[in-house]
Amino acid sequence: MVGLTGFHLGIGAGNLAVVLGADAGELGRRHRVTYDGLADEYEVKSAYHVENTRTQVERVSSFVAGERRVLDVGCAVGLAMSIMTELCLIPTGVDISAQMASYARRRNPGRTVLIGDFLTANFSSKFDAVYAQSFIHLFPKQTAILAIERMWHLLEDGGVLFISTTVESSSSEGWLAKNDYGGQPVRYRKSWQRGEFVDVLSRGRFRILRTWDLVDPFGKNWMIYIARKAPS
Repeated sequence: MVGLTGFHLGIGAGNLAVVLGADAGELGRRHRVTYDGLADEYEVKSAYHVENTRTQVERVSSFVAGERRVLDVGCAVGLAMSIMTELCLIPTGVDISAQMASYARRRNPGRTVLIGDFLTANFSSKFDAVYAQSFIHLFPKQTAILAIERMWHLLEDGGVLFISTTVESSSSEGWLAKNDYGGQPVRYRKSWQRGEFVDVLSRGRFRILRTWDLVDPFGKNWMIYIARKAPS
């Protein structure tokens, strides 16, 4: 992976693809295979996440109420998108897995769900909010920094970011088995310490508005942040 020491690299998908290099393409390919294989189980388990997801989307909507455009990054089976629609938000989803996107489209008729890599996908407009649930830990730290930079560029001035990852006692990363799913498929996993993660958000020009922890129905402990895009 290309070593990067700073932020503010610009939004162009083509330029970003060059910066990321071949390693990112392999990361995307492996994740595509993994999450295509997990889509059916994600759909079954989505029923257990309705309450928590609704709370999260409602808290985001308190900062971007009304018919505002929201990009759901790694939208999976489209559960959050469906709740956004109920709350009069206008969601667009993007997921690297065609199987996940198929479920998201079925759950959200008439909404745009793109199949592709968020890091290199082309978007036709900016958004009032970016929603990134359980997404940022799927990348090496330096790539995650670029992803947060891209989120900043995709937001309108004053736009809002929702972002979450699991609470970890130590910082590490690498290819790990997803032990809570059948077959224990391998995917890339970055473990973020709280202070480390907050520092990356701050350096990425986001001002934290609200944060809370959540234990999900499967016992995972999440740290969740809503942050506003700060001026450049």
